[in-house]
Amino acid sequence: MTMESRAKLVSIRPKHQRGYHNYHLSPLLTT
Repeated sequence: MTMESRAKLVSIRPKHQRGYHNYHLSPLLTT
């Protein structure tokens, strides 16, 4: 996935959903 398409996905996402996305990734980052 390119940086542009990724930025587009983030831009159309509600802020609360971005927060959920970060929470979902946190276990992967900590392990």
